[in-house]
Amino acid sequence: MRLLLCLILAACTLAGPAFAQDTSVPVAGFWEILRPYVVEVAGILVAAALGWLSMRVNKMFGLSIEAKHREALQSALMNGVMRGLASVDKAADRTSIDLRSAVVAEGVRYVQDYAPDAVRHFKLTPDRLGDLLEARLGSMLQDVPDAA
Repeated sequence: MRLLLCLILAACTLAGPAFAQDTSVPVAGFWEILRPYVVEVAGILVAAALGWLSMRVNKMFGLSIEAKHREALQSALMNGVMRGLASVDKAADRTSIDLRSAVVAEGVRYVQDYAPDAVRHFKLTPDRLGDLLEARLGSMLQDVPDAA
């Protein structure tokens, strides 16, 4: 029994200072080493997330696709008018023709052949294409000085 009492007394005497010590470990030095890498990885993840989000928004709203179709349609309309004028110019010495209808008809064919995606995207009918081409032709003819 004496031995047991001595063991308990020794345990209490030796264990007391062990519980009184600070058990925290300073990590400031470790964090200072890792901080540049963590910041770099976080920056890469944020940039990737913004790029992905930008792609999703662009795909959802189709802004760039519509702009591409609009540019293709404008270019095809202009080229259609020019092609129509060229075809009328070739036929002018052979027959008497209505200038506007021949230019517009050739222009509609050209736009339908060379910008079919834009025509489908904007759901343009041949009549609507004709109206657009007539407007473009009218503005072109106003820019031409009178031969006086």
